[in-house]
Amino acid sequence: MKHYRTRIGIFCVLVFVVCFVFGIGIHNTVSAATYGVVNTDNLNFREQPTTSAAKIGVLQKGTKVTILGSTKDTTGRVWYKITAPVSGKNRTGYVSSEYITKENNSGSSTNKNTTTTTSTFVTRYGYIKGDWVNIREYRSTNAPILGIAKKSQVVTVYNKTKANNRDWHKIQTKVNNKTVNGFVDASYVSLYPTTSANKINLYGQTNLGNGPIYKTANTNDKIIATVPKNQEMILLADFTVYNTKWYKVMTTVNDKNVTGYMKQSQIAKKVANIKNTMSKKAVTTKEIEIRSSATNIATKKATLKKGTNITVLGELTVNQKEWVKCSYDVNKKNYVGYTLKSGIKYVSDTPTTTEKPTEKPTEKPTEKPTEKPTEATKPTTDTEKEFADNLAKFPVSYQAKLKSLHAAHPNWSFVPVKTNLQWNTVIEKEAVVKKNTIQSNAPKGGAVTTYSAPFSYLSTEAGAYDWSTDTYTLCDGTNWYTADKQVVAYYMDPRNFLTEQGIFQFEALAYDSKQKSSVVANILSNTFMKGDYSCVDISTNQTVTGNYVDTFMTAGKLSGTSPYFLAAKAKNELGINGSNSVSGTYQGYEGYYNYFNIGANDSAGGGAVANGLNFAKNGTTYLRPWTNPYLSIVGGADYIATSYIKKGQNTSYFQKFNVVYQNSLYSHQYATNVQYASTSGNSTYQAYKNVNTLEEHMVFYIPIYENMPTNPAALPVAKGNPNSYLKTLAIKDQAGNKLILTPTFDYKTQTYNLIVNDSVTKVTISATAISKFSNVSGTGTYTLNSSQVNSYPIMVTAGDGSTSIYQILVVKQSTS
Repeated sequence: MKHYRTRIGIFCVLVFVVCFVFGIGIHNTVSAATYGVVNTDNLNFREQPTTSAAKIGVLQKGTKVTILGSTKDTTGRVWYKITAPVSGKNRTGYVSSEYITKENNSGSSTNKNTTTTTSTFVTRYGYIKGDWVNIREYRSTNAPILGIAKKSQVVTVYNKTKANNRDWHKIQTKVNNKTVNGFVDASYVSLYPTTSANKINLYGQTNLGNGPIYKTANTNDKIIATVPKNQEMILLADFTVYNTKWYKVMTTVNDKNVTGYMKQSQIAKKVANIKNTMSKKAVTTKEIEIRSSATNIATKKATLKKGTNITVLGELTVNQKEWVKCSYDVNKKNYVGYTLKSGIKYVSDTPTTTEKPTEKPTEKPTEKPTEKPTEATKPTTDTEKEFADNLAKFPVSYQAKLKSLHAAHPNWSFVPVKTNLQWNTVIEKEAVVKKNTIQSNAPKGGAVTTYSAPFSYLSTEAGAYDWSTDTYTLCDGTNWYTADKQVVAYYMDPRNFLTEQGIFQFEALAYDSKQKSSVVANILSNTFMKGDYSCVDISTNQTVTGNYVDTFMTAGKLSGTSPYFLAAKAKNELGINGSNSVSGTYQGYEGYYNYFNIGANDSAGGGAVANGLNFAKNGTTYLRPWTNPYLSIVGGADYIATSYIKKGQNTSYFQKFNVVYQNSLYSHQYATNVQYASTSGNSTYQAYKNVNTLEEHMVFYIPIYENMPTNPAALPVAKGNPNSYLKTLAIKDQAGNKLILTPTFDYKTQTYNLIVNDSVTKVTISATAISKFSNVSGTGTYTLNSSQVNSYPIMVTAGDGSTSIYQILVVKQSTS
């Protein structure tokens, strides 16, 4: 039985190509058609140069295109205007330039004399270094003079070419307030430097999304990466090119180090380097890495073994992680760097002794202590002090439960994650129809069970439920429906899960060399993955065998992800007995496997499995195609790590509810099942408990929201079907003639009028409810009273006990 579906889009691998743009700050076009080839799978071909434009079609890798021109959008992305075949016809539209590789083709010069380009040149700024420099119409000292540039005058330089044994720059500048485009002798132009040696070592974060990193400090140069908001980076140099301030930066994109240039306006400097503020002895409690700044992307200076003595020179917090500045010795030389506080322990300067006292103490103290210790006495150990300091960072409504957990498990660490998001906004965003689902058999008459929620847990918002037909919109499979907003709030409220078992949905999901295969074996012990696998790999026609536990351990180590988490995720996705995602026999996708249901988008018609296997079949990243269990598990783990954990979604909770990855808040969520994080945490807890590892050191990242309610959100009371509306309502006279109601019947209208002739002495009222779970009372045959308004209430009682009353008012009209 499958209980989970994923909602993951397929991320394209960025392949960058050099783009030549002939202008600054304006839309530009290539002067003549060139040719290129699509270098990626499934490239969107759009009507306009923006990702929001309608798609003309999808181009496959290897498609040949004609490049008609290029343009930049507001983010700095370069788009090619191209002609390409779609469904057998040539269409014209736009594609992002990084997915097109230009082909070599010759072109003709429009200059009046023979010209050859001396080097690859990117448009940039420069300035005139001669006193008076002629701007010529073409590359010749005999060409007409278009204007004269003064010393230090700024020019835009488009290229550098050689003509008649002389180097020339094509430039644009203003002469007498008019724009002039022409050529000047290159020896009279100095180019502003667009690169820099490393001068500083500071820490920064981007303050906007889709920020481009350029090859040089030049917006016309190649964009080597695009980074989201809050991307961490090291600032290596700062300098100014003409009127624009730049940083040379180093960061990590798709697990690769990238060094390039970004505008300073797109980066906020953060504190990650401090002066010495203390001098305290400490020892490493595990193997640690020393960095040049207080961030994991800074240059690694050294690796210190467990038990190494260091001196802490200062403490600071960066991105909610606690760091220390420290000095340490390597080969008898002293160095200074930064490391995470969690890897060190302060040691006391006061020596301890195990010797017995030389005198026996008296039976009673001679003096009473001057001050009785109270419950508020500060902790005396470093561990207790650290917990107390950290606890104070949590809201009061969290603290009592965290204290209880700490008392039971003193080796556990609790890290507050301040999302800076308003609680009500978060719930509204996550309660959108189909974003969070829950399993229920109730709409089909099933009972409430572990895997079947009551009616009151299902949303009745427009799009999720139709009151006129008592129909819940199916989101996935056969019994997954949109969860009610109150249910979403319950599963999103961290305070509901600050228990020994519930806390594990907040467990850090990074790989730890201390993690044990016995725990993985326990997680998988009641599933089809408890032993070995064997299949014929369709790509090699060879039999592939392996052990599931060993494979999950390997996947964890290679991807940097907890193998416990990976095993629990596969178990939650596939169920106890597995699913078509891993059978290897699904029609149309025989021989392919997807153990984490990656790319298995929601589909009420059952298309999720096909979508997931299509992802497993196509593409070359993450060890694809996944033609055996090993490739699927190891490659899928790499995808999860790259797409989620390394983006800050490093717990089951954050993967289910994205409130930390700023570039895709409330989306980029691994599963639609609202209970996913809770169930994943429960599975991990049981595995730890069964192998007695609950006392190990564990770290939990717990979210905090702004303006949370005083009390934790509660689940709705379990109730039946909420529909108390009528489907039909009719009235007839004693002869069986149908009488006409005013207004015409509509299930939302609950008061009706009827005027009848004197000859009508009796009426018969009939009605049926929309929902089969409702009861109707008040129908039957009634004798009319001619002297007054006859009122007949019809009551509909819903399965949840709510009622609707429809009122029929009948008046007899005298014919005398």
